[in-house]
Amino acid sequence: MTSKEMTGDAQREPLTPSEERVADFAQRDPLRFATITAAEIAAQTMTSDATVARTARKLGHAGIREWKRLCADSVDRAIGLDSNLRTQLSRLPERDEEGGQAIAIKRILSTSARSLIDLGDQLDTETFAEAVSAISEAGTATTFGLGTGFHAAEYLSLSLERTGIRSRATTGSGHMLADVFPRLRHDDVSVIVAPRLLTPDILWHTEESLKRCHATVLISSESPPRELARDLKHLSLPSGEDASMNRMICTFALIDVLAYELARLAPARAVEQSAEVQKIRNRVNRSRRT
Repeated sequence: MTSKEMTGDAQREPLTPSEERVADFAQRDPLRFATITAAEIAAQTMTSDATVARTARKLGHAGIREWKRLCADSVDRAIGLDSNLRTQLSRLPERDEEGGQAIAIKRILSTSARSLIDLGDQLDTETFAEAVSAISEAGTATTFGLGTGFHAAEYLSLSLERTGIRSRATTGSGHMLADVFPRLRHDDVSVIVAPRLLTPDILWHTEESLKRCHATVLISSESPPRELARDLKHLSLPSGEDASMNRMICTFALIDVLAYELARLAPARAVEQSAEVQKIRNRVNRSRRT
């Protein structure tokens, strides 16, 4: 990703040597650039916060946040769904190969099963127990995600509701986060679902959750920055090439495990809530038959 590609403009004000170091860092390691603070970028490039901000402006960005988001987007494209799909398809037999379909089914399911086994082996049970305890005692659990992560956050919110825990699913990026943050309360637990990538908006939401909420839980395959990790309960998903295609499978599986453990912790509450949901279902079914 060159400076020209990032700005879409061949004409720009020349960069000083220190500014070139900042621009080179963004080009060489866009993921790290996107997920650390301006002060850390300055430290990595032996410059200053002001130099980082000035470089962003010279490259045509509205500010550092916009530049970091662009870097995150470039990483997302590089390791996006198309790349994952091509990798997985290359491992499968051709469609016209004898027995190809049966072989493909077994390989896909076997890879998924291995990812789930890895999840069970790698999950930090102590952190998991802390997350379960925090969610169980929460006034409300606020779940948050972007893109496919939001679909998982919605599923998590529904699963929590069915165990008797008040929950709401939220999403938003950029200026929309200004509407999300005020909903975070002191006695809430914030659960952030970011299976693949910790984008600047995810990190911003995480930082605000740590300030505003009783506890913050992160579900992600990517490790959070050190300054956030200290106070986070990070439920880590498997990483690596095989896990990339099965990350959502692992995410939904982890959500199911969370829900069952919360039900085990307070079975009377969970059963009562499930019974209430079933009563409503029964009423709906009866009304449809009449």
